[in-house]
Amino acid sequence: MDTSSLKKYIEVNQDEILARIIYIKDDMLDLNQTAFATAIGISQSYYSLLISGKKSVSLKLLEGISENLKVNFDWLVYGKNTYNSTNEITYTAVKLQNSINIIKDYYVLNDDDVNFIKSFVTSSKKERKDLLKSLKNLSTIAGNIFK
Repeated sequence: MDTSSLKKYIEVNQDEILARIIYIKDDMLDLNQTAFATAIGISQSYYSLLISGKKSVSLKLLEGISENLKVNFDWLVYGKNTYNSTNEITYTAVKLQNSINIIKDYYVLNDDDVNFIKSFVTSSKKERKDLLKSLKNLSTIAGNIFK
């Protein structure tokens, strides 16, 4: 399907596609809106506008979801070819949630701590690198202040 036809298909099938996006967020990853929006590269407010129908799902958004979350693009758009990617993302999401639960229990973390960890691990490599660099700089500054 050419890009123009694909965009038209997405426009006409917004409800079905949005239902799959919500399914990924709620059932596969069990993320809150903020963590999910971060994982797919949009703001929480934009995600909120999407699910309220005030913004439309775009091809660019679907490509981002497919790439960032390793979701099969055909499944995301058409509801087809579910086996590989959806099983992979479910397995990965379960592993992530189990790992976070272990860390939460061991270190007695609160919900804000857990949300930070989820946001961090679902961020892009560049975002994680930038955050770590900022934290190292902050640590150096704090260390100099408290000497």
